[in-house]
Amino acid sequence: MAESDVDLEIREIKREIIESRGLVIRTNNLTSTLGSDIKSIAKRQASYERKLTMNSAVAYVLTIAVVITGSAVAMDQVRRREAVQREAIEHENSRLQGELKAVQKTGASRQSALQEALAIGEYVDRGEREAVLEKVKAVNRDHLSPLEVRYLDETAQRFRTELSMRSFQEGMEHERTKRYGDAVQAFQKSLDLVAEGEQTNRVRLHLANALRLQGKQTEAVTVLRELLDSDLLDRDLAAESRWNLALCFAETHMRDAARRELLHVITKFPTSQWARAARTKLAEVNQMR
Repeated sequence: MAESDVDLEIREIKREIIESRGLVIRTNNLTSTLGSDIKSIAKRQASYERKLTMNSAVAYVLTIAVVITGSAVAMDQVRRREAVQREAIEHENSRLQGELKAVQKTGASRQSALQEALAIGEYVDRGEREAVLEKVKAVNRDHLSPLEVRYLDETAQRFRTELSMRSFQEGMEHERTKRYGDAVQAFQKSLDLVAEGEQTNRVRLHLANALRLQGKQTEAVTVLRELLDSDLLDRDLAAESRWNLALCFAETHMRDAARRELLHVITKFPTSQWARAARTKLAEVNQMR
């Protein structure tokens, strides 16, 4: 009984030894397989790492290239923008310099014009009317204010009117003293100073009368016809102008023209003093041969 138990235990031990050996063999095989797998994985990992390193290097190189290219493009754009801005600044600077020169020139011209205007003011204060008129013609109005120009014009017009009236009075004095040549010059000067105004028609009538009395009936007729064409001629001046025109024709033996003007005075202005004189003169003209 005891021997059988020992044999069983021995067999059991052998069986366990066999199983252990098989287990060791399998473990060894598994270990070998695992080692091979680990080596394979290590190789693949090394290969992956090499590829990753190459890719990183390529990516780095590409990134550097892109950065450099982008920087170059950006720098080129900056240079172009700066060039455009510099050109614009130079153009603006040139324009401003031109405007500054124009302003300086205008300022100098205005200063000169103001000095001329002040000089005219001195002549005005002294009452030198003819000198004022000459200076006003020469002054540069472009650099004076509208108010300053208006003052000069009004002053010149006032002095021109005063000088015109003075020449008219001088002409009438010459006419009264029968210095008809001087009278014609004075009347013409009056008209040269003021061509249109309240007194110009009266001045023209006296001019025509002085020319007629000087023996220049043709010139007197021209003046009288211009006077009669005026829209501002009143009835008294029209009657007197027709009377003087009739006298010019009568003195140059133009009987028909003289009769026509005398009849015009008699029929159109029957109540005027010239109508009475015209009736008397008409009888003389009718007797002309």
